[in-house]
Amino acid sequence: GAIGTQFASVITVTDAAGEPVADGTAVTVSVESRGRRIAVPVSRISAAVQRTVNGRITARFVVIGREVATLKAVAGGVTRLAVVDTRTALTGEEARPAASLVNAQPNAFTAWTGTGTTTASRLLADSPGVDRVFLWNGVRWLLYAEADGIPIPGSLDFLIQPGDVLWLGSAR
Repeated sequence: GAIGTQFASVITVTDAAGEPVADGTAVTVSVESRGRRIAVPVSRISAAVQRTVNGRITARFVVIGREVATLKAVAGGVTRLAVVDTRTALTGEEARPAASLVNAQPNAFTAWTGTGTTTASRLLADSPGVDRVFLWNGVRWLLYAEADGIPIPGSLDFLIQPGDVLWLGSAR
């Protein structure tokens, strides 16, 4: 979003059985830059360590630059990441990520042709019939998948950049 925009990220913390953790569980939230610039484009404006209520915390941030950042939440030794691209609204990147795919059909290879970036979760939200996206990072396939709109455990929401090779999948 625009510089100065504030936003909140609600983080749900669950145990191995998928149940919300006990109230008071400590969650540490930080921000890391994913781009080439030194400055981090998002600044945390809530406490770095928060305690869960009903298995959730709300971390608040403000946009301070034009770049991609990673929000990192750590609870009980488990780390989860979320990608925030503050350039999207500033550059007028297409609102519909699937429009920047060579092929948006499920169970097929495709490539990202957009001039900017998107995230795997945004791509899935814009791709009917697709519930998983794989990204070839030059060494191995990374996976982001959802079941009923909820990320599956172990799946990471990664950044998709121009020229990336993807596999869109569907369990249906």
